[in-house]
Amino acid sequence: MENIQTKIDRVLKTPGIFNWARQNHPRLDDTSKEIWRIVENPPQRSLYPITRLCEKLANRQITLADANHATSGYQGYLRMAADEVIPTFDEYLTKRQFEIADDIASDFPPYPFSRDARGKVRALPIAPMFVSIEGDRLVPNFMLGWARPRFSYHQIRLICSILKDGLLSHSDFLESDGRIIFIRRNKWGSRFVETWNIRSYATMSRSELEDQFARYNTAVQNVILRLEALK
Repeated sequence: MENIQTKIDRVLKTPGIFNWARQNHPRLDDTSKEIWRIVENPPQRSLYPITRLCEKLANRQITLADANHATSGYQGYLRMAADEVIPTFDEYLTKRQFEIADDIASDFPPYPFSRDARGKVRALPIAPMFVSIEGDRLVPNFMLGWARPRFSYHQIRLICSILKDGLLSHSDFLESDGRIIFIRRNKWGSRFVETWNIRSYATMSRSELEDQFARYNTAVQNVILRLEALK
């Protein structure tokens, strides 16, 4: 059984922007409930190894054959996900034939949104998976391999507004849009690609963002107080 401090540390660990957004709701009580749910039932599976391989594919660091070789020892959930996500993403890249700006994608610092009780800055990683050159513009691209991503409209706006504020305001992207690539599973079990253009959903004002950050931070503190009461 996990001790209380381990659970508190989990609450204070900042996940990637997509997982973080899933914890956020327009109401404080709903945000607190979602954070508590993750404390009690932490995710048991991760697509991180597959996402890293997709990143290398997009940036032309490996081939599809290399990726298949790297996943040859995968079993269970990772085996199934690798067989679905990697070929579908590679097919999308092949069709689009992106020109890649491979020296840019890792240059973007995390997006600060709060400080914890010790004064340490909490920040969301917002570096894109890859940056494509499309015409005379640089386009940051993100990829999510969840089979059935479920985001509320509030969460979609939150993700895209943060990426617009933290990334598309960068001098390299001022005249560009960004793209989020989803490798979804349809009702027949096959994967397909869906994309969002970031600016289309980046409709939160700065004050709305600040309100949500404050709501999230209050929810975190509420959950920590609840956990500390169990010590």
